[in-house]
Amino acid sequence: MKNIIYYLSKKGNIPLSEYPFNEVDGLILSQISYLNFGPFISAIEPINMLDIFRNKQYETLVEDCLTPKNNIKFIKMLAESTRYEDVKVGHLVDDIDVDAVKQFYAETFIFPDFLYIVFRGTDTSLNGWHEDFNMAFMNEVPAQKEAITYVRKIYEIYKKKIYIGGHSKGGNLAVYSAYHNLDIVDDIIEVHNFDGPGFSDDIYYRDDYINKLFPKVKNYSTQKAIIGVLLNHSDNLRFIKGKGFLILAHDPYNWILKKDCTFAFVKKNNPTSRFFARATMHFFEETSTTQREKFVDTLFKVIIAEKNSKVLDITKDFKSYYKGIKTRYKELPKVEKDDFKSILKVFRKCFPRAIGTKIKDIFDKKNKKIKIK
Repeated sequence: MKNIIYYLSKKGNIPLSEYPFNEVDGLILSQISYLNFGPFISAIEPINMLDIFRNKQYETLVEDCLTPKNNIKFIKMLAESTRYEDVKVGHLVDDIDVDAVKQFYAETFIFPDFLYIVFRGTDTSLNGWHEDFNMAFMNEVPAQKEAITYVRKIYEIYKKKIYIGGHSKGGNLAVYSAYHNLDIVDDIIEVHNFDGPGFSDDIYYRDDYINKLFPKVKNYSTQKAIIGVLLNHSDNLRFIKGKGFLILAHDPYNWILKKDCTFAFVKKNNPTSRFFARATMHFFEETSTTQREKFVDTLFKVIIAEKNSKVLDITKDFKSYYKGIKTRYKELPKVEKDDFKSILKVFRKCFPRAIGTKIKDIFDKKNKKIKIK
């Protein structure tokens, strides 16, 4: 399969002077941000990126990664490449605050001529997933606020041209932080949003975004998009051909490149993705901000067993974790259970409504084609 590992096999030893930096390089750096760099770099002094990979501490680097095998193969390819030979990485910030429901991770790749600021997407902590869900009712979550500050800080240190990018929630943070630093927009080369969710407000349709930032933002999702079509998203979303079902389609290793190492785009996302997008849109239309907040709070009261619970805890022993979920749900006050069930009922109804919306759209299009004399 032609993916980012294929890209490294074909372009990994071609210098940037011969094959310029592009969005696939941006996706590679976004994927690197999921690796465990904590033991190797500090928040202050940048070091050569390839030296980290050439140390061959694979198990440490892929700790808590959801796809360790692909990541180890990826690391080995990077270690053998020369394309990023002069790239340093530093200014790592890994800020997890369970009480504030915040999961924020950023690092900066220092190229000779520019910077690439990357934000990590949701990690394996349930706290991170909780913050994602909070986007359903909050105009600004803590990670978004910290992303704004991080971009400003890095820019002030180097005063260089910058790219800002990230995958999943990291892509959302990239767009958000760029939008809230519009006074440096002339020094922003591009913003790469790789399958990040949209926003609960209308950032993409504001005049200052359209006039200043829109031409620089590259919004990418996949043909089987689930995450990338959530909330309010941009009209310039481009869909990459991919493999995998549902959340697996979100994995960058499943995104397909053409033989020439550029993204293989499709005209639109598939019917399942469009159906899911319509259903979630209806859910937002049918519920208030307060209802969504209550729903998310209750959901994570039930799902999270301990403060530092991780997604991997669920997959390790699903049977026992599921029993814990049932127990925690039973212990909820009746009023919370009733509210939760009523909102869940609304959510279920949104799916048949999404089918109805599609049928109506088809008839509307057909009617527009009928010429009335």
